[in-house]
Amino acid sequence: MRKSFYPLLVLLSLTTAASAQYGEYMRSGRPGQAIGTYTVGARTLQGQHGGTFRSAEGGINTTRTLTFDNVLRLGLTEDFEVSGVLRYQADQTPNDGDR
Repeated sequence: MRKSFYPLLVLLSLTTAASAQYGEYMRSGRPGQAIGTYTVGARTLQGQHGGTFRSAEGGINTTRTLTFDNVLRLGLTEDFEVSGVLRYQADQTPNDGDR
């Protein structure tokens, strides 16, 4: 067995002893801002979507930022889920000729 495989083996053995909390009701958080402690439950797919618009002035230019956060959560069992985050961000700082 290779030595680089040992840390992975230890990590996998620790996850079998880990426990999670499960609730009957679906709980949602603000994507990219808050992550709850409860799993979504077995065979459940949950999407959390949110958007943010910001405008900040700095000297003569104003920077505008539009951000979309998307979180997908898939419950494999009652106590284990897999989640992924997808973020899109667009920044705009106009030049003096763009006004």
